[in-house]
Amino acid sequence: MQKYFDNHKAKGLVIGLILSVILFIAAQTGGFEGLKKSTNFQFFTVLIGAGLAAFAFANTKPKQYTFGNIFAHGFKTIGVAIIVVIAFLIIDHFVLHPNLRNEAFADFQQQLDNVPDTEFDKARKLEQFNTYKNKYLVMGRISPTLLLYCAIGALGALLGAAFSPKKD
Repeated sequence: MQKYFDNHKAKGLVIGLILSVILFIAAQTGGFEGLKKSTNFQFFTVLIGAGLAAFAFANTKPKQYTFGNIFAHGFKTIGVAIIVVIAFLIIDHFVLHPNLRNEAFADFQQQLDNVPDTEFDKARKLEQFNTYKNKYLVMGRISPTLLLYCAIGALGALLGAAFSPKKD
């Protein structure tokens, strides 16, 4: 009897671990700049991962699935991958690379220095950002990851479902 690999949890775990390795390598080699440069590669991995998960789900079983079933499988796969990546980001933020916070703040302050004084009061904005950095920086890394990975994962699942054979 042939075994089929249609478990979205296993596929999502593999994609999440691949993304976590990409994030770790980018932070290790380039710091905050490395993370900014690796975003396109992360999005490409999510897009291809969701598409291949949906396509493989539709093609491995002898029975045919509808478009909705295939799309849901690809999106559930990315949901599991997002959970893995968010867990990694929390560990990374507090344990592996706590210095990235300071690099992000230095980058923000450098951008702030390039803005003319006539546009806004620098001291007030810097004070607001210092409050932000102390309270909400984790959410500044997690929420964009969640939203962008969901959107790109939905696109990948949509493409995977569109190009796979469906029930008539």
